[in-house]
Amino acid sequence: MKTKNYQYTINENANDRKSFVVSWMPKRSNARLNYLKRVFTAKGMEENIAVEKAKESLERFWKLLIRFNQDFFEVRNGNNLLRHEVWKVKLSPTIYRCSHCKSISSVNVDNVCTTNGCTGKLQPIKQKELRSHYINQYRENIPVLMTVKEHTAQLEPKQAAKYQEEFIHGDINVLSCSTTFEMGVDVGG
Repeated sequence: MKTKNYQYTINENANDRKSFVVSWMPKRSNARLNYLKRVFTAKGMEENIAVEKAKESLERFWKLLIRFNQDFFEVRNGNNLLRHEVWKVKLSPTIYRCSHCKSISSVNVDNVCTTNGCTGKLQPIKQKELRSHYINQYRENIPVLMTVKEHTAQLEPKQAAKYQEEFIHGDINVLSCSTTFEMGVDVGG
């Protein structure tokens, strides 16, 4: 399986998957448009009016994001790269589960499920009902700062020795090295 570790950029209308450029506005439909359409429909709008209102909302939100571009994005080749360092992930005090697809969400607008295309309704659940390894990892474990260095034959001998000592003493957590290093140096135990 091929990994998808690429930097995606976003712009208003042009979509180019080969260059990892994603369009904010849909040509026909996308998950954002679908979700907003379902929210507006839940508020009692007819579907065709809800679609137009959803498109209008996406356009307005895009203009707002671009207006504050330097706060949220870094411009790359005329496209916008999300600046991850300005965003914070925070656990919501209330968690919801969809009555239909059973997905879990911390976002609830008129009980509309956030899963693309789902027609279920969100219902609040108690935190203790969540039995997810990953949720528990985020809640209970404190992230550990990791120091990673690369050890190759191209390193100067003094630098290589320094990395080895730091690895042995635990100052470097991960030492990526060539097979030459693996076979020729005893890093202790």
